[in-house]
Amino acid sequence: MMYGVGGLIILALVVYFVARPESEELNLTEVQITNPATLRDDLVPVNVIKEGEYTADPESSQIMWTGSLSVTGASNKGIVRIQEGFLSASDGNISAGEIVVNMNSVISTETILSGTNDATLDEHLKGADFFDVATYPTSKIVLRSVILRNDLGEGKYDVVADLTLKDQTHEVLFPVEILEVDDIIVMRGDLEIDRTKWGVTFRSGRFFDSLGDTALSDTITLRIELVATAGRG
Repeated sequence: MMYGVGGLIILALVVYFVARPESEELNLTEVQITNPATLRDDLVPVNVIKEGEYTADPESSQIMWTGSLSVTGASNKGIVRIQEGFLSASDGNISAGEIVVNMNSVISTETILSGTNDATLDEHLKGADFFDVATYPTSKIVLRSVILRNDLGEGKYDVVADLTLKDQTHEVLFPVEILEVDDIIVMRGDLEIDRTKWGVTFRSGRFFDSLGDTALSDTITLRIELVATAGRG
């Protein structure tokens, strides 16, 4: 996602200066922002992961995005849903994994103009200026390596992955925490991407002149929360 990303991705997202019509107001009680599955107090960070195959739970997994203005730093926030995915563990570590993101699900939850959802912004993000979801309905994060960082404490890892967004693939590196309870694995971490590498250049100061205060930051922050249960779906 992302303002103006992508997925993991992934993972993208921007400010659109049009007020939301009241008739299009979203019922935010239907949107998962705080993820109960990742807040369980019995989750334990792990340095040795149980061997097996794990299937992503789309109802409990999500990616939260933040996109901001270049000058003021004021930001819009939202979520995009994980459509499917898996993790494979062997020899005590994650050996493979994939996250498929439903780009049509991108939605704002906290915006500069309204403080809540903006349906007009949501539609703009889905259009050709940004993610063009009609042409590119999904993005993907493919894990290439997951490296244990004992020096950072229990359950800390560095992930090297390929993020494919709008049919363009680039390598990303980001830290994650991996936790377990029973047959559940939770992988969560923050990924920052330069949206312009994936062709999302709307209101980028590197591509357009005289934007002033309306310029959007090229950096999009994605908080990935993947919940997976033992067994392949």
